[in-house]
Amino acid sequence: MAGNDRLRVAFWNVENLFEPGTHPPGPGGNPAGRGPQTPDELDSKVARLAECINAFFSDKGPDLLGLAEVHSQRILQRLESNLGDRYGMIWEQAGSGGETGLAVLGRLSAVSGLTKVDVYRPSAMARPRSMIVRCKFANVSEPVLFVVNHWKSRMAKGVGPFAASRDREQTADWLGDWLSKSSRDTCVIVTGDFNAEPVERPFSEFRLRSTRHFSTATWPRATPAYLYNTSWKFLTEPMTWGQQMAGGVVVQEDRPKRTHVSGNYVWDQLMVSGRAMKNGPIVLLEDTVGYHRDHHNSEYNQNGILLPVRWKYQGPGACVGASDHYPLVAEFEVI
Repeated sequence: MAGNDRLRVAFWNVENLFEPGTHPPGPGGNPAGRGPQTPDELDSKVARLAECINAFFSDKGPDLLGLAEVHSQRILQRLESNLGDRYGMIWEQAGSGGETGLAVLGRLSAVSGLTKVDVYRPSAMARPRSMIVRCKFANVSEPVLFVVNHWKSRMAKGVGPFAASRDREQTADWLGDWLSKSSRDTCVIVTGDFNAEPVERPFSEFRLRSTRHFSTATWPRATPAYLYNTSWKFLTEPMTWGQQMAGGVVVQEDRPKRTHVSGNYVWDQLMVSGRAMKNGPIVLLEDTVGYHRDHHNSEYNQNGILLPVRWKYQGPGACVGASDHYPLVAEFEVI
């Protein structure tokens, strides 16, 4: 790791990073359009996203980064060129021009190789739901599987909630089956925007075995489909009721308890297999798992609740926010 004893891992759904004019304003749609509408807006959003990414991990930036809602490889390359270091890239595009793809970036000084292993999408024209990438790290002989996800939205138009839920379950089935057939010694990091909370059905025992107890993932007979979900702690209130009501004033939360702006949801999660917890090439430092906040991408509402700030373009040189999702960050010790 070039003298670096930690691997810094992040995921971010960067919200509608489309080529300009892909989703223009229209009757019945978003009156402002969806995603950048002009080349200048795209330039501004890419610059804002890069500024935030470079600030991850106290301005060190990520070593391994998963991205969702990037429309094209051209935009991915432009984003990479704005980062504070050079990165290798894996790209999986959507099946249709109106959808977005998945990406993995690895810092060249830390990641010696990235190989796309498999991708799941429900149909040829759909956007990818899950992408598995094999990562090799400098001075580490054993590779790690990095799985980036963007599951079916709960807010998709023209699709009923049952169909969207079933889509997510099918994705979980595919990933759980894939991981269960891997060697028990495989070290796996699974992250992404799941559009489902840790308590929901896609993560049940019979699908992707996402658990809140690390003893399950480290069970000697567990396969890599037994994943410890680090996101359970974010389902609780960040402060007690007594603290919130102290003196009758609004008390501001000290950490986010939601990852998307539109409700009390923890959709962006990090899960690891047992070998990413002990006896593996990398070991999770669980206290580092969190959601990156800075003056661009985070704000308090009138009730003291932390929320992501959506991107809003106001004209050349004037914009606010970055994405409707928080970036997820975590560090691993390199063994």
